Formats: sequence, structure tokens, C-alpha cells
Amino acid sequence: MFQEPAQGAARTPTPTPTPTPGRRRGASRARGAPEAPAQGGGRPRAEPGRGFGSSGSPAAPRRPGCRLPGTRPPLSSGARGVRTCSARPAPARGRPRRSGAGGRQAGPRGPASASRAPRAAAPLHLRAGRGGPGPGMARGGRRRERAGHAQRRGGGGGGGRGRREAGGGGRGAAVYLRRGQLGGAGGGGARGAGGGAAPPHHARAPLRGGCQAPGSGQGSGGGGGTMVVTGGDRAPSRRPGCGLARVGAAALLAGASCLCYGRSLRGEFVHDDVWAIVNNPDVRPGAPLRWSIFSNDFWGKGMAENTSHKSYRPLCVLTFKLNIFLTGMNPFYFHAVNVVLHCLVTLVLMYTCDKAVFRNRGLAFATALLFAVHPIHTEAVAGIVGRADVLACLLFLLAFLSYNRSVDQHHVGECFPPTASPFFLLLSLFLGTCAMLVKETGVTVFGVCLVYDLFSLSHKQEKSSNGVIHQRSPQQPGSPQPPSLPTHPHRENGKQHRFPHRGAWGGCHSPSPPEPKSSGFPGSPRAMWSMMRCLTARSNRNFLLTMRPFLKRATLVISYVTVVLYFRLWIMGGSMPLFSEQDNPASFSPYILTSMGYCILFVHGLSKLCTWLNRCGATTLTVSTVLLLLLFSWKTVKQNEIWLSRESLFRSGVQTLPHNAKVHYNYANFLKDQGRNREAISHYRTALRLYPRHASALNNLGTLTRDAAEAKMYYQRALQLNPQHNRALFNLGNLLKSQEKKEEAITLLKDSIQYGPEFADAYSSLASLLAEQERFKEAEEIYQAGIKNCPDSSDLHNNYGVFLVDTGSPEKAVAHYQQAIALSPSHHVAMVNLGRLYRSLGDNSAAEEWYKRALQVARKAEILSPLGALYYNTGRYEEALQIYREAAALQPSQRELRLALAQVLAVMGQTKEAEKMTNHIVSEETGCLECYRLLSAIYSKQEHHDKALDVIDKALQLKPKDPKVVSELFFTKGNQLREQNLLDKAFESYKAAVELNPDQAQAWMNMGGIQHIKGNYVSARAYYERALQLVPDSKLLQENLAKLDRLEKRLQEVREKDQT
Repeated sequence: MFQEPAQGAARTPTPTPTPTPGRRRGASRARGAPEAPAQGGGRPRAEPGRGFGSSGSPAAPRRPGCRLPGTRPPLSSGARGVRTCSARPAPARGRPRRSGAGGRQAGPRGPASASRAPRAAAPLHLRAGRGGPGPGMARGGRRRERAGHAQRRGGGGGGGRGRREAGGGGRGAAVYLRRGQLGGAGGGGARGAGGGAAPPHHARAPLRGGCQAPGSGQGSGGGGGTMVVTGGDRAPSRRPGCGLARVGAAALLAGASCLCYGRSLRGEFVHDDVWAIVNNPDVRPGAPLRWSIFSNDFWGKGMAENTSHKSYRPLCVLTFKLNIFLTGMNPFYFHAVNVVLHCLVTLVLMYTCDKAVFRNRGLAFATALLFAVHPIHTEAVAGIVGRADVLACLLFLLAFLSYNRSVDQHHVGECFPPTASPFFLLLSLFLGTCAMLVKETGVTVFGVCLVYDLFSLSHKQEKSSNGVIHQRSPQQPGSPQPPSLPTHPHRENGKQHRFPHRGAWGGCHSPSPPEPKSSGFPGSPRAMWSMMRCLTARSNRNFLLTMRPFLKRATLVISYVTVVLYFRLWIMGGSMPLFSEQDNPASFSPYILTSMGYCILFVHGLSKLCTWLNRCGATTLTVSTVLLLLLFSWKTVKQNEIWLSRESLFRSGVQTLPHNAKVHYNYANFLKDQGRNREAISHYRTALRLYPRHASALNNLGTLTRDAAEAKMYYQRALQLNPQHNRALFNLGNLLKSQEKKEEAITLLKDSIQYGPEFADAYSSLASLLAEQERFKEAEEIYQAGIKNCPDSSDLHNNYGVFLVDTGSPEKAVAHYQQAIALSPSHHVAMVNLGRLYRSLGDNSAAEEWYKRALQVARKAEILSPLGALYYNTGRYEEALQIYREAAALQPSQRELRLALAQVLAVMGQTKEAEKMTNHIVSEETGCLECYRLLSAIYSKQEHHDKALDVIDKALQLKPKDPKVVSELFFTKGNQLREQNLLDKAFESYKAAVELNPDQAQAWMNMGGIQHIKGNYVSARAYYERALQLVPDSKLLQENLAKLDRLEKRLQEVREKDQT
């Protein structure tokens, strides 16, 4: 029998395994006798050979060569059949059968219902309806409008005169209409006229195999028939405005995603973002687009290298490169792309669930909404490197939809439909490959597609899940029953389902009873049981033939994936990845499979639970679910704040996992980078207390310790735990270098290079140490080896340029400075060095240009200082004053900048301000030698020679170790004494100056001048000539010598006159 659905569930009938024949009430009338008039007297009596239809009106005339839609051949008791019929009558197969003694019974056409504009033909599904039993009362086709579907129930035939006379109405059929109308199939009466059903007036498609409608029966009563009708005009699958509802649902999902993750747009580059984007040689600004992206891992290292994490994600790296090309290194746009991708994933997930998982669009929307607001996705969306998860998830869903689209959705006659669209199958392979090239876990989409193909097609004989009724073909009484005919895959509510419920699967039937109505979730226990029965059935000899389409697809997919995986193995150099979650946490984000599957299972469970609860319980469950979604949304918004900066991220880790050594280590690294050394030391020690064998924590703790002995102890402990810790070897080598233990330092630095050949700092430190020992050839070999092993190290190129300048190869140094800038466009140190190089070469304009380029990168005092010196030395004192004022404001505690500013003020005549600034520096640091020299010049300009002599004496009391500096001080003292006309003392000061520095030409010249004034022309000439040897182009010396020649000539003339 056909049972009505339970209250509150969808209007899909649940069939029983076998139909139950209709019961007869009272005695039947004699064969051939006319039926009793209908109750009420308003109905005409049937003529001989004619009967009444389901509505009690006269039967319609029979068309030639066609069995009438309201009649059917007699069946054995309880037998039902499935007929495939079009909405337009066509000639029937075989001779028409007669019912009872009186000729063929015909049912009238049912009233037509309004139809919408015609569309392409699609399957229409009939559902059983009850006829109206009753004495002499026939119930016509009663129409219902439910869920946007036109449903017509076929009425019973004419009734008898009382309860003892059997009414004709068996079970008709209700029709789910897409567009147009169709009358219900009539039920057979008992010895009389059966109910009839009329086809629609607007039918279009022809009948398949003729129009054989169920008719009346005789004997114990025929069973009412059910037929599946194809063709007819299609109507919109949902209520009016469903398109607007789809847009509204999509807008709500996108809005929820943006609201939850909008705050992440203010985030920085944090954690793995620094290594995957900022420090990645394949991504960072200025790096050319090279094919090495397809041979390097996610972090920019070669896949074949032993230190590579083997995370092969070239397409994700390309998206980072595109971001930088379009918007630069602004993290806002990186985060914006992630949020947009998350919105797209949410929308595609809803579409996927709507098409392939749930029959109820509301459940698909609930799944996508749960996915959109779940806080577990915060790391993937708020963290920029999480784009690999989000983009791979999007491609995963698109590949799955393409595979689903490639399979024939309308195939009939086999368990596994063939491939309807090779294009979509190839597109699925392409999208799956792209998902795998975005993140490794994307390869799982191929397995999901094959498993879904296998299990969903085994989901059969579940009438309750889609409303399609499957019956055996009508047979003659006593004839053997052939296997059930498969029906078309159905359409309900305007969408296709990949769960075609077939009446037979290779001749194998499941013995399990039909399941109750569900939400359409695939892979139900019945489906699995049915598939396993067919897989193990010995009688099913044609099983492999029916599986051939699926096996072809599976073979193609598996072969393709095998080739792709072998290619990936070749890229990795033949070694499999050996990283762990601690080494590469970006490879373990639970975004694609577990999260989507969790959301689907959760919503499916809620839908099941709702069917078991009463209305009050269902309302409570709905409210609880809404509150849960709100709680998830709030948690997601709060989690976004954690990913805004490195500090908030690491602090959250410490607060959440206070007993985890790694989070303390990471937070200590951040504090060390920020210069908060005391806090960093505390967290390093906490990490060591939780995990005493943390070698890196010991090494970093040694770098923060001011005590050399304690730092050495930490480095040695780190090397005891890990003798190949290249950074501990490097730090210990530098410590020994500072202690003048250079040979030991060289040995340790060489070991650091051996265990870390890509550690550029070790090459620079070792080469500089060799250069200090004047082992220039070895130093140059170390630099060249470092550039070969670390070609992308901008610091190494810069340091090599400094080495070349010191060794007299400035032209070569220019190329390496420029290479350092090309590798790192923000390398302002290389720009400043290049400016100084051009300044030394006399190209002041080029030097000024590079200084200004460096200032565009960073407005720092160490860049402003050389530019101010350039302006000072070229006589541009106003610009120099402005530059030095800015530099002193940036670093007011730096003595050299304030002293340079005071010097510029003194030169410009602002001696009072210069004196005040210089005395303030001296009060802070009494041992400032340059301050005393500057004060001497200031006092000399103010003609305060006594004060100038006092500060020079204080400077000499400091006893500088450099003899040239002491020579300068004696020369300055001699100048002050000469200004006071203390020529003898001045001569002694000049004499002390030339003894310390014989190349002091000015002192020799001043000594000659003093002797010249005193009249010691011979001594004066000797001093002048010595100075002229040092500065042969000095015009002042030449003038003094000329004066001396004239004086000597006059003196000679005077002597000659005296002699005469």
C-alpha cells in the first residue's frame, strides 16, 4: 500500500516492498449489470460498454489505437507495475483489454490546470493517492498546491448503491508537476467500471512504448497502478522568488564571512608570513619571476635540498607574487584576498551541498553558514600563509563539482552511468591538480570523487528519499514477473541528485526494508548494504559489465594521479618529506577535509534530530543552533585580534599554553627582536625549565647575556646538546674572536659553515676575520664561496663590496653594492655605502642621489649623517644644518650627531649656541676629546685664546693613544700661542707636533714663519723647504719663500754696502 508521509516531513511517499490489493466492501454486482447511479442523483447512468471516470462524468471517447489513460490490463492480486508514459497519448503496444463483461472502461480527462511557459522536457513523478470509497459517491481529482508543485490526486471510480456494493475507486496517483498537468492513474474496480485518468491537455513529449494506463480489473479486484511519466511542460522548480532567495542566502553568507574576518584586514605579516613572503627569495619585492618557483618549496628553498620542508605549493607562491606586483608589500591587500577567497569557498560549499549532499536547500545553507563563522578557520583566513588552505579548498570543491557534472545524470539501464562530458572530467583533473599545487592535501579530491561516485550510485531502492515509486511491470495473472524496470534519475525542486534510486542493480536486490525519510545524506547504511550485497552476490555475473563506466573513470583518475605524484617525487629529488608539525606548522591546518566534513555531519545530525522531536523540541534545537552560530561568530572575531601582530599572537600562545616550551621560545624571540631583553631572558629560561634540552633557547640566551663567561657557557651547553648547531658555533666563534683567540674562532666559524652552508653570516664573519689578519686571498675565497652558496644574500654582497673597497677595488665593489640593492630594494646600508664610494671617487651628485634613495627607504640618523657631511664639505651649510638638526632630533642621545651640529653652527657663526651645545656634551662625558678641540676652535673664533689654551691642555691630559691626534693637539696649541704672540712657546708646540707626525706640513711652515719673523732666515728656509716637499703646490709657501729671497737679497746688499 502507499502510505501518506508523516506530519511535518516532506511530502514524499514511502512505499512498501509489495503493494496491497484494495479491499472490497459488501457483495459485488453481477457482471455486465449497469452500475448504480451516483449519490445525489445528479450523475448520469453509464451506458453499456461505457463507464464513469474518476470525477463521475461521462468517459471520454477512446482514441484509435491507444489504450485509454484511465484503464489498465488486469493484474494478479497485489501486483503493481511501472509504466513509462508521456503526457501526450500515443498508440499502445498490444491489443486493448476489456474489463468485466461489459466492454472497455474509459475514464474522462481530468480538468486542466494552468501551466507556465514551456521549458525542456523533464521527468515527472507520480505519487499514489487514495480514491474515494463510499456508497455511490465518486471523489474527483482533488487538487493541492504544496511547495510550489501542482499535485493531483486521481479519484476513485463510481460507487455502488450502499456499503455492500463495492465502489470502483482504487488508488489513483498524485503527480508532481513541473509545468502543465496530468490526471491521476485510475484504480481498478470490482467487476465494474474502474476509475480513469486523463493525460494533460498541454502534453508535448510522446509516450515511451505507448500509453498503457492502468485500467479496471475483474475477479478479486485489480490493484491500482502507478506510472512514471516523462515529458510534459516544465515549471519552475521552486516557489516564485526562489532566485531572490538564493541571492539573499549568498549575500547573507558573504556578509557573515566579511563580518567575522573584517578585523583581520588590519593585520601585519606574522609568524610564517615573514618566512614565506618577506624573506622568501621567490616572492620578495624586486625578485624576478623565475622558473625556480616550480622547483623550490613554499619557503624558497630547493625541493631537492636536504633542508627543504618539501612543501610544494608553486601556485600559492604565484598568488603572493601577484599581490606584490599589484599592491606592493602592503599586508592589507594580502588579507583582503584571503577574506574574499573565504567568501567564495563558503558560497561554493553551499552550492555543492545543495547539488550533491542535501535535498533541502536550507540544510545546505546551514552547513555553509556554520563553515563561514567557525573559529577553527581563523588561522587559515587571518594568517596570510593560510591562503594555501583557502585556495586549495576552493579548487577542491570546484574539482568535485566538475567530476559530478561529468557523469550522466539521466542515464537509465545500468548501475553506473557513463561519462556524459569528457570536458568536465578533464576539467576536474585539471582543477584537482591545481588544488594539489596550491597545497599538498588537495590531491585528496580525486579519492573523494571516486568514493562518492561508487557509494552514491549504490544508494538505490529508497523510495522514501525522493518520491519515485518503483514497481514491476504489469503481468498476466499467473505469469512470471521479470526484474523491475529502472526509472529515470529524478529531479526534485529543480536540482539533480547523484543518488539515482533504481529498481534493480545488475539483478541484485537488497533484502533490507525501505528506510524512513531522511535529509538525503549519501552513504546511508542501506546504500552501503546494497552495494556490498551486489559486490558479493555470486548470481550477479554481469556486475563487471555494469561497472565498466565507473572502472574507466577510476582507471583514468588513478593513472593520472600516479603520474602526478611521480612528478612531485622527481621534483623533491627522490626523497619523501620528513618534516613534522613542529618544523612546518603551516602544513597542518585543518581546513579542507575535516572542517567541511564536520559541518556536513553536524547539520545532517541536526536534521535527523529534528525529525525525532516534537514541535517544541525542534524549536528549542533551532534556537540552540542559532545561539551556537552567534557564539562561533563572536569567537572568530576575538581570534582575529590575536593574528593582528606578532606580539598578540605569541602572547596569546603563552596565555593559552603556559606549559608549552615552544610558545615561550617564540615569544622570547619576538621580545629579543624588539629589544626587550629582560623579558626575553625570562621566557628563554622558562622554555629551558619546561624543556632543558632546547639547544636554540640556550644559544639565544647566550646572545643576550652581557657576561662573556656566562655566554660562553650557554654556547657550550647548546653544542653539547647539538654539536652541529651552526648558530651556536657561529656565536661562540665571534665571542672568541672578540677575545683575540682568532685561530680558535676561525676553526669554529669553518665548522659553522660546514654544518650550515647556507648561513651567510658565517661567511662574512670568517672573511672579515681573515682580512684583519691580512690574509686577503683566503678572505676573498670565503666571500666567493659564500656568494656561490648564498646567491640571494644581500648582506653578503654588501660586505664583499666593503672588502673590495678596503683592498683597492672600488669598481668591483660598485657591482656588488648594486646587486645587494637588487636583491633587497630596501637595503639602505648598501645604498649608503654606494654613496660613500661615489663620494670618495669625487662624484658628489651620484653620492647625493644614493643618500636620498636610502632616505626614501628609511629616515634614519645613520643615513642623514653622511648626507649632512656631504653638504658641509661642499659648503652647503644651510642644508647641512637642516639635515643635522633632523638627525639629532631622531637620536638625541648620539654624541657624534650633536657634535657635528655644533660644528656646523660654529662655522655659520652661531658660536654661542655651538658653545652651549658642546659644553653640554662635555658635562655628560668629560672624556670627549673632540669636544675640547671644537671648544678650542669656538673660543679661538671668539678670540678667547686663554680659554682655548685651557681646553687644549685638558685634551692633552686625556693622553690619546693615536700620535696623529696628539700631533694635531700640539699644532692647535701652537696656533693659540702664536695668536698671543708667544712665539717661542708656539715654536716648541709646533716642534712637538712634527716630532709626532713628520708629515704635518702646516707645522713645518709655521715653524719657518716664526724663524722668518725672528730673522733666522736660514732656519726659516730649511723649514719652508721641508714643508714644500710635503705640499709642493702650496702658494703660501712659495710666497713665503719669495719674501725670504727678497729679504736675503736686501740683506746681502746691505752687507755689501757696509763692506764697501
